Amino acid sequence: MDKELEKDFLEMIDAHERVIYKVCYFSAKNHDELDDLFQETVLNLWKSFPNFRGDSKVTTWIYRIALNTCINFNSQRSTHDRLLTVPLTTEEVGNLAADDDRDSLFQELHESIDRLNEKERQLILLWLEDMSYQTMADILGTTTNNIGVKLNHIRHKLRKM
Repeated sequence: MDKELEKDFLEMIDAHERVIYKVCYFSAKNHDELDDLFQETVLNLWKSFPNFRGDSKVTTWIYRIALNTCINFNSQRSTHDRLLTVPLTTEEVGNLAADDDRDSLFQELHESIDRLNEKERQLILLWLEDMSYQTMADILGTTTNNIGVKLNHIRHKLRKM
């Protein structure tokens, strides 16, 4: 194994750990699943790392692999596993909200987002990350127009909730 390649990979993971964690968090239903998704994503990144040519930004490449890993993981999960999940709380994601009001709003938003389907959750995650439509389209392999239409649909759905 090339030590330089390993060093570069570990530096990349260290620099983008939060990104990977956020994607996994939005797909996970409990602690164990979050850990499994994170590990599986890092493994998939490692397998792909030697072939990464830099045609896109590193973050775009990471998001794409992380989102695909979560889709594959969730499609393989059995119905039985889905029924036996325990929701994550904001404290378990590093207490992202600073005060009680923000914490309550964050929890309410997370619960609403959790009711969306997998692809909708992924798109809303990218939108919450304040990514451009073009970046989202690159990550998800679609067009900017498609991103706009889907986001409008998701926002409407969230308002109804």
